[in-house]
Amino acid sequence: MSTDLQTKIYNFLVNAEEDHITAGSVIYQAIEDDTWLEKNELRGIIEQAVSFANNQNVRGSSRHTTLLEILLEFKYPISPLTGEILGSVEVI
Repeated sequence: MSTDLQTKIYNFLVNAEEDHITAGSVIYQAIEDDTWLEKNELRGIIEQAVSFANNQNVRGSSRHTTLLEILLEFKYPISPLTGEILGSVEVI
């Protein structure tokens, strides 16, 4: 299952319009298929997909930066209301 999900997320990252690629849209791709993924498993799948997708991009390009920002949002969640980095977010 995780390989299929990783492939789905990779395809989304490579083919979606850059404006549509956010941490939330990537998480949605995952939970659309499996709502019971553990947080660390999901993080690992997304990190692998981002890594593989970024191999297709020129370092420093806009898309490369967008994908790196997704990883940062998982490590340092940002409040959509204030733009501030949140201390922690619990995923249930």
